[in-house]
Amino acid sequence: MTPLMQFLNTNAGAVTALLTAVLMLTTVFYAIVTYWLFRETRLARLSTEAPEVVAYLRPHERHISALTVHIENIGLGPAYDVQVFFEFSRGDAEKYQLQHLPVEPRHLTNVMPTRSMLKTNMGTYYELVEKEGEISPFKIHLRYKDRGGRNRRFVETFSPRTFEWLSVLGKPVTEEIAESLQESTKSLSQIANNTRAPRP
Repeated sequence: MTPLMQFLNTNAGAVTALLTAVLMLTTVFYAIVTYWLFRETRLARLSTEAPEVVAYLRPHERHISALTVHIENIGLGPAYDVQVFFEFSRGDAEKYQLQHLPVEPRHLTNVMPTRSMLKTNMGTYYELVEKEGEISPFKIHLRYKDRGGRNRRFVETFSPRTFEWLSVLGKPVTEEIAESLQESTKSLSQIANNTRAPRP
C-alpha cells in the first residue's frame, strides 16, 4: 500500500471534513457571485428605465414675446410624485405677480410617463426684464421618484436676459410666411377673376 493511501486510510475522518469544508466554501463563493451578478443586472436594468425630469425655457409657440416653462421627462422610465418650485430673489415673485409659479413645492402629477411634458406661461420679456427692472436669475427645482421609490431631483438656474431678442415683438416666422402665402393666393385669385374674357 502506498504511503498516500495509508495516510488517507489513517486520517479518513479529517480528510472528509476538510473536503466538506472546501465544498461548502465553494458553494458560498458561488452564491455570493450569483447574488452580485443578479444585483448588477438589476441595477443596470433600472438605470436604463430611470426617469430624468428636466425644466427649460422656450418662447411661446404663437406669442413669440412670451416665455413658457417646459417640464419634460426625457428619461426612459416614468417619474412618480413630481413636484416643482421656483427660487426667486427677494421681491421678484411679488413684483412681477408670478403667483402661478410656486415658491413652495407644489405637486404636479402622480405619474409622468416618459416623453411627456407640462408647460406654463411665465410672462413676456417686457414684464420680466423691462417693466420694473430686470428680474434676477432664478432657479427651478424639481423633485420626483423613480420606479424603485428613490428620490431624484433637478435644479437649474435661468435668466430671462438670455431671451433678450424677444423684446422685438412679433409673430413667429412660420406664421408670417403662412399669412404672406394666404395674401398672395388671394391676390392671384383676384387677378385671375379680373382677367377672364367676358362671355359673348
